[in-house]
Amino acid sequence: MNLKLSLSLLTLATLALTSSTSFAVDGKVYPGSNCLPYSSSSADILERFAQYVENTAPSNSALVICPITKDIVGGTFLSYIRISYTKVSSTGFYCAIYARNATGGGTHTSSKWDFDFAGTKNMVLPDIPGYSSGSYSLYCILPPGAQLHSYRIDEQ
Repeated sequence: MNLKLSLSLLTLATLALTSSTSFAVDGKVYPGSNCLPYSSSSADILERFAQYVENTAPSNSALVICPITKDIVGGTFLSYIRISYTKVSSTGFYCAIYARNATGGGTHTSSKWDFDFAGTKNMVLPDIPGYSSGSYSLYCILPPGAQLHSYRIDEQ
């Protein structure tokens, strides 16, 4: 019995001494259907499905706002931001993420345009600092026929 206990303690000590230090990362993937129209004109041309949102207009772009849960108290960094989408032409697809302090000011932002070919793609935004008591929001412009499938946010 003492030998078993000694071996268990030795194993735990070895693991504790050899594991590398890591920072907690809280990653979440949200369905595109979480995104809401930003204006009444966008509401008229957006259709929400179980997993994605689609701009059904033949010629107008739509602006959506996508909620993000900030659940690391004291978390001050977004280390990975990915948007998965499909577009049917080279018309621009745009997303921007905002980190705001507790009063709504002090904004950090990261954004990107995609004017390339049609297809199903992943857009990765540059990481940004956040605020320990702040909030995050994601805005995207969907060109005609585009679908926003999901978005992933890693907070630390």
